[in-house]
Amino acid sequence: AHHIDVGGAAPGSQRVHGVTESFQEGLRILPIRLVHEGTFDPDLLRMILANVRMPEKVEGDLNAQLNANRAGSERLSNLFKEYGATLLDRACEDILSASETRMRELIKQIPDGIYSFEDQLDDYGPGTEPIRVAVDITVEESTIEVDFSRSSDQVPAALNSYINYTRAYTTFAVKVFCDALLPQNEGGIRPIKTTAREGSFFNPTFPAASGGRATVQIRIFDAINGALSQALPHRAMGAFSHWSNPNIGGTDPRTGKSFVMYDLGFGGYGGRADSDGPEALAPVVNCRNIPIEVHEHNNPVRIKKLELITDSGGAGQYRGGCGLRKDIELLADQATITLLGDRHKFAPYGLFGGHAGANAQTILNPDGAAEALGSKSVHQLKRGDVVSFRLAGAGGYGNPADRDPAAVKRDLADGFISPEHAMKNYGVDLD
Repeated sequence: AHHIDVGGAAPGSQRVHGVTESFQEGLRILPIRLVHEGTFDPDLLRMILANVRMPEKVEGDLNAQLNANRAGSERLSNLFKEYGATLLDRACEDILSASETRMRELIKQIPDGIYSFEDQLDDYGPGTEPIRVAVDITVEESTIEVDFSRSSDQVPAALNSYINYTRAYTTFAVKVFCDALLPQNEGGIRPIKTTAREGSFFNPTFPAASGGRATVQIRIFDAINGALSQALPHRAMGAFSHWSNPNIGGTDPRTGKSFVMYDLGFGGYGGRADSDGPEALAPVVNCRNIPIEVHEHNNPVRIKKLELITDSGGAGQYRGGCGLRKDIELLADQATITLLGDRHKFAPYGLFGGHAGANAQTILNPDGAAEALGSKSVHQLKRGDVVSFRLAGAGGYGNPADRDPAAVKRDLADGFISPEHAMKNYGVDLD
C-alpha cells in the first residue's frame, strides 16, 4: 500500500536530486508490532503521524490497511477451519507446482541463447550523467536468467532500484512475455533468476536512496522487451511513452492545512506486431490517469489542459501511442513541486524499422516566460504558475512504408497525426 507522504525532504516523499541516502527519505519503520489485540499502539501511531505532512490521510490509510488485513486473516482462518491444514498445504503445493510446470513449458518455447539490450535513463537530477540500463538474458531449456550487471553503478540520488524491486519487475516482464494470465505465485517465479552486480544501480548497497525508483519500473520492462524482441518478435512492442509522477505540496488556502497532490500521467503503449499502441493507459502498474475533478476538488490547482499530443507517437507499420499533455496551474500562494519522469533526452525506441516516439518535455509557464525543467528536479512555485507536462510518444513497430494508407487517413481524422507528419513519415498526401 502507498501513503501520500512519509516525511522526508519534499512533499510526497519522492524527491530524487539532493537526497543521497535512505535516512533523508522519510520515516524508516523496520518490522515492529504496531497493532496489539486489533488496536494501534498509541505511542507508535503518535510518533508516525507526527512525522508526516498529512497525518489525517495517513491515519485513515493505516486504518484501511488494518481492516484489509483483518478481513484477510479471518478468511484464511475460516479456510483452515473448514478444510484443515493438511489439505490446504497439499492444495497450495499443487497450485505452485502446476504454475512452475507451466512456466517452464513456456520458457522452453523461447529459443536458447543470450539476448542483450541497452537503454538509458535521462539522469538522476540536474547536471548529472545518464544512467545506463543494460540487460543480458540467458535462456537455457526451462530456465531464464536476467542479468543487469552491466548497468551503471548506484547513484547518489533517490532513484536506485534495490534487488527486490528489480526482481519484481523483471518477473512481471518475463511473465507477460510468456503468459500474462498465469497465476501470480511463487511457483511461476521459480524458473526466473534475476541478478545484478552488487553496488550497481539495480542492486545498490545500503543506505543508497531509492524513493523515486517508481520511474525505473517501466525501464526495466522496456529493457527486457528490447532483449526478448530478438527471440519473440511477435510478442514485443515499441517502448512505452514512459510516465510522469510529480508531487506538488504546500498549504491549501481553502483549509489552512497541508496538501500533497500526487499525480500520475500516462501516455501511449508501443506499436505491436498486429496493432497500434493505445493511448492514455498505465504501463506495468495497475493505475490510471487521475480524473481532473479529483485533483481540483482535493488540491488548490486548476487543470488547464489535458489532451493527446499530435505527431508524438513513433511512426511504423503499427503506430506508437501518442503522448499526453497536462497543464496544471497552482492556486495557492506557494508550493514545492518534485518532478519524477524520464524520456526527456532518450526517446522511446521503435522496433523492426519503427520510429522512436517524440521526447518528453516539462515546461514552466508555457504561455509566458517559458522555462524547460528537468525530468527529476525540484522547484518552488508561486500562485498562477503553470507546469506543462508533455509525455513522450511511444515507439512504433515495423517499417512505416508498410502502413495501410487507410490507417494513416484515420489517424489524421482522429487528430493523432498532422498532414505534414503523414507525408514525411508515410509518403501519404492528405491535403
